[in-house]
Amino acid sequence: MRAGWALPMALLVLAGCGRGGDTSGATTAAPTNLPTVRSPAYKADGGADDFHGTGVICDLTKPFVISGGGVTVRFRPKGNGEGDYDYDGSLEGFAVYGKGTFKIALAPDGSGGKINAEGPGSVKTPMGVQTRHGEEVYTLTKAEPCDPATLSLGGADTAATPAKP
Repeated sequence: MRAGWALPMALLVLAGCGRGGDTSGATTAAPTNLPTVRSPAYKADGGADDFHGTGVICDLTKPFVISGGGVTVRFRPKGNGEGDYDYDGSLEGFAVYGKGTFKIALAPDGSGGKINAEGPGSVKTPMGVQTRHGEEVYTLTKAEPCDPATLSLGGADTAATPAKP
């Protein structure tokens, strides 16, 4: 082989390997169009005492909201189906607020489940603030997967919308 052929032959070999002399390390493969996989969505319905709230939860692993009757409950999952929540609003003309923890229990087939929440809650009355420990239960039923782009959300970190009656 003559000396003048070595460099063109090396470039030909590199081109055959898909490198073609490009040493940037960048790939030129076209991205594949994978289908969008959405988390299962659930309709939530429940509460405690005089409070009844509903909502559609797009993803149980991201923050979501359940609301009703002038009260908004904000859930912040932490993992393993557990997390913290807080609420505030007006119920029957009285200011209410509270916070606590919750646990999600789903049926083995994912068709539904429950959210059990508990913690101290307060109501401002003419006799002063009254506080007691309470429990809330929300029933989850499977819903159509959400398209977050079509939801009117209360904030950027909210992954739920009030359920339609």
